[in-house]
Amino acid sequence: MAGDGVPDVVVELDADRLRRCLINTLSNAVQSTERGHVAIATTLETVERNTATGPDALLRIKVSDTGVGIDEQRLNMVFKPFERQDAGAWSGASLGMPIARAAVEAMGGSISIDSVPGIGTTVSLEIPTKTHDRAAAVEQGPHVDSTYVSVRQGLRVLVVDDVEVNAEIACAFLDQVGFHTSTAANGSEAVEAVRSGGFDAVLMDIEMPVMNGLKATLEIRSAATDESARSVPIVALTAYASRDDMAACLDAGMNAYLTKPIDKASLFDALAHINLVEVAAGSPPSTETSAGSAVASNSEPSFSVERYASLAKLVPADTMKMVLQQAVSEIESLGAQVVASDVESEDKRQALHKMVSIAGNIGLLRLSALCRRLQEILRSGASLNETDLATLSEVAAQARAQIDELQSTPSPAS
Repeated sequence: MAGDGVPDVVVELDADRLRRCLINTLSNAVQSTERGHVAIATTLETVERNTATGPDALLRIKVSDTGVGIDEQRLNMVFKPFERQDAGAWSGASLGMPIARAAVEAMGGSISIDSVPGIGTTVSLEIPTKTHDRAAAVEQGPHVDSTYVSVRQGLRVLVVDDVEVNAEIACAFLDQVGFHTSTAANGSEAVEAVRSGGFDAVLMDIEMPVMNGLKATLEIRSAATDESARSVPIVALTAYASRDDMAACLDAGMNAYLTKPIDKASLFDALAHINLVEVAAGSPPSTETSAGSAVASNSEPSFSVERYASLAKLVPADTMKMVLQQAVSEIESLGAQVVASDVESEDKRQALHKMVSIAGNIGLLRLSALCRRLQEILRSGASLNETDLATLSEVAAQARAQIDELQSTPSPAS
């Protein structure tokens, strides 16, 4: 690597973990900074080896911003899953910084934050590494999925979803094929990002706060967007699967339609439809099937080992642990909203909508399919009866027991 403060050498690092750490850290910095700047500085310090093959250098990376800053009380909670600075558009659960810390610590490094409210924040990373002369080093690219290949290198994809774990999982799939990914939490952020230019595709959730995916797509396709960005391919991500929903997405200007929870096969089929990926020559056809069309019934399998294992092979173990933690938190809080008597029907529907993908992502097929059926009942204007609520409570309890078992079992080896 090269740059100010960094000699022109090759350093040994886990590229996937470093990329995810920097994406999450820079994303937080950009979202909290309305005025001023976001800067990244890098230095490489030579250190004495403890062993003949141990690290001989310390890579230091600082990401600083002039944003809203974080008060002392919140600063102590930044690395706890589901805590987020309540400022501007920031709210709700967050895995960004906990995942960043887990990634850095998995590389043997450390991460710290200094912040002053109203002044800004600096995130400091220190990662031990080994260096090699560039001329003698053999440059190795990132691991990529052998079944699918991108049509060209360096393609950028914007993933837009207000449920952070959904975005993390989509990015994990995309990273395996060599895409560069960025995220946005609502349609307004997506419009701003696309208009800044440089994206080759957008994965757009439909139901989001601030601005939904249909409105965001109409804004992107409008004359207010530069022509070069206006035509960016947009793939809809939604928990609804009706023909009317598909037609609404296409009428808004979207190019393809993907039903949540997404899986690798359906995602890359959609990307192939917009000519961003192709099946590698000689690769066998994928046997993975989507859980998105499941119908809740007693015959629906409670848990898909295959689906969970497929995800666990793509997502680092430290990140997978947090995905399971967030699933527990979200299923409990969203489920409580649905069964509460004082919650409006629309709020219940939105809670069920989120649970469709949260449960389906980790293979909880029965809970995902049940939530899909119940949200359709509410969407039609009908109400949930006592049997519906009792069934939801029972299936959610089974899901919690399954997650407890997964948390006590090592993730499948990648």
